[in-house]
Amino acid sequence: MSPEREQILIDHLDRVLAGQPSPETATLIDSDQELEKEWRSILFALEGIREAGLHEQVSTVRKQYQREQAPVSKPAGGVVRSMYTNAIRVAACIFILMGAAAVYKYATVTSVGTYNEYYSSFDLNISRGAGNQDLVEEAYRAKNWEKVLSLSAVQEPKTNKTHFLAAMAAMELKKYAAAIVSFEQVAAANAKSGDNYFQDETEYYLALAFLANNEAANALPLLEKIRNDKNHLFNQRAEEISAVDLKILELK
Repeated sequence: MSPEREQILIDHLDRVLAGQPSPETATLIDSDQELEKEWRSILFALEGIREAGLHEQVSTVRKQYQREQAPVSKPAGGVVRSMYTNAIRVAACIFILMGAAAVYKYATVTSVGTYNEYYSSFDLNISRGAGNQDLVEEAYRAKNWEKVLSLSAVQEPKTNKTHFLAAMAAMELKKYAAAIVSFEQVAAANAKSGDNYFQDETEYYLALAFLANNEAANALPLLEKIRNDKNHLFNQRAEEISAVDLKILELK
């Protein structure tokens, strides 16, 4: 990319950080694939800055730049050269911070780490599970995870609730591979019957089980599906998962 085109992005970034984006430049970026690709990379890094806690440093650099832009008693040519030098210095500082944040973010985001950050137990008291309480459900409410697994293994007939609660008990015991098997049994039963009993719960927690089991490639399509479905019971929870984290996991 030519220096002139790089300067367009630097200037646009400067305006965006100041809260005064240029509509003309935005239109230009939208119409130029190369510029759009570079701009998306900058936005990705900028989001990494925010999540890595470096936004304050960038703001400090910007404030310093604004102070240095104050009029001074120098010949016009000297002022122009000073402004240009300062602009380059600020742009360099911002890009260094962006690069550092992006590298840090990329290095620290992992499948298991994302699972640990966003996993929360399934509370049967406030979710599905109404009706006659069976022994498996009773053990689940008591958080007796081993008992849930042992009872669900011998219970007949097995229902979607049986498989789902067994899967959640396995999750609590960090037996993620076993949880995946039970979740997939729920999904398979619903696919066969055309029902959706515990389907939304299964899709969300199956995605988390894949993350915990270092199978991000299997988790990401499920999370994308949930995030795109506003009627999904777990849409809001899925949207709370950092889009940057998910993008990094996709790249890894």
